Amino acid sequence: MEPIIFRVPVESTSITSVGYATVTQVLEVVFRRGTVYRYLSVPADVFAAFIAAPSKGRYFNANVRNHYQYVRA
Repeated sequence: MEPIIFRVPVESTSITSVGYATVTQVLEVVFRRGTVYRYLSVPADVFAAFIAAPSKGRYFNANVRNHYQYVRA
């Protein structure tokens, strides 16, 4: 069963929304081109910092991309 993830819209030139499932530690990122990726085993504090980051794209590139295993949803 896939986790239910509620997305939050964000202001970014590359990302439209992000969501997080606390129980499964799945971070979902929706890009402007419509692609959706789910990053696995992401700690809650990484999600919180992502939401709070002034630049979502920079935070994603520095702290999520190439740091966590992912699947394309």
